[in-house]
Amino acid sequence: LLREHFPQAYLSVLLGPKGAPFFENCDTVDDVLIYDKRAFWFDRLKLVFRLRRARYDCVIDLRDSLLAWLIGARYKTSIWMDRSDRLMRAQHLRRLSFLIEQPNGENKFHFFSAAEQSSALRKFQERSSSPENHPFIVLAPGAGTHLKRWTISGFAQLADHLIAAGNAVVLVGDKGELNIGKDLEQKISRPVSNLIGVLTLRELAGLTSQAALVVANDSSVMHLAHERNRPTISIFGPTDEEKIN
Repeated sequence: LLREHFPQAYLSVLLGPKGAPFFENCDTVDDVLIYDKRAFWFDRLKLVFRLRRARYDCVIDLRDSLLAWLIGARYKTSIWMDRSDRLMRAQHLRRLSFLIEQPNGENKFHFFSAAEQSSALRKFQERSSSPENHPFIVLAPGAGTHLKRWTISGFAQLADHLIAAGNAVVLVGDKGELNIGKDLEQKISRPVSNLIGVLTLRELAGLTSQAALVVANDSSVMHLAHERNRPTISIFGPTDEEKIN
């Protein structure tokens, strides 16, 4: 959205390590900066000084932090987040209202390239006994915390049911969820394609975009499926599903 309205601007994105791979080989942004909230305070302070030296004209903070003010940009979002709308997406878009009138519309971000999608589908076919182009269902058993994860036995029963109905099933997740994938694969009584820890984040987006259905906990896979307009079943634990939308 910012690139569309400000095509000549130098656009930097500051985010955590997990989301950074989305911006690899991405022509939407010019610079990707990593902020690790677990880093030593001195390293975080060095980052602030680095950002100040860059002399940004405008800073948009999607969190209610002091960072926009510490950077010293002339134009910046308020330190207070307007939470009158419960939906996080609406709250984030409202942060752009001082730059863009009525910011909304289709998400045009390039989540993956054609080559990355082809690579993901090839990796899936290498581990699948289903015919090529056969519809498949994505199961994402992981999440940022165990409190957000549905049970392994629940996913296993669901996978068996879906496979028995003639569907191809693929498991996805990051390398930190390898043990979850192994436990789940052992409990599923039928053949399943386990791609947990195999795909890059952008390949995962490419694969998810072709799924007939995505079943996920409250996780990045759930958000990816939503952004790619895939039929999605979202499983929530303590998270407020109305806030996430």
